[in-house]
Amino acid sequence: LLVRTEDGRLRPLGTRFLVRREAGGTRLEVLQASVAAMPHDSGDERVLREGQQVLMNANGLGEVGTVPAGADAWTRGMLVVDNVRLGDLLATLGQYRSGYLGVDAKVADLRVTGSFPLTNTDLALASLVPALPVKIERHTQWWVNVTSK
Repeated sequence: LLVRTEDGRLRPLGTRFLVRREAGGTRLEVLQASVAAMPHDSGDERVLREGQQVLMNANGLGEVGTVPAGADAWTRGMLVVDNVRLGDLLATLGQYRSGYLGVDAKVADLRVTGSFPLTNTDLALASLVPALPVKIERHTQWWVNVTSK
């Protein structure tokens, strides 16, 4: 098996891992064993081991870091976040629902920590109201905004 992305190739070495596209490249998170990462425009191949992550673009690999706790929770229908921007949380939740999910710039930089169900994003949104100075505005079933109270 060889996973090809816009930024390079990933060769699993008897492993369990996550790959996702981000604004700056391709994120690789190794959950078990190891994965060899090879950016397209670099001759380097780096082997990442269990618990390591890296952001790869076509020119090379970023700094190796630690896989955050709960990184694979989405495979069980949950999203676990720790001190992320509300705007980033909503962008991710928006991938799991139909329609438009917006956020007011006044609250987009609020920080959020928690676990949110991906199979019921309305419940996930409702759980934000008691914890943050926000309200959920439902214009239609497919048009929801998170705004300041």
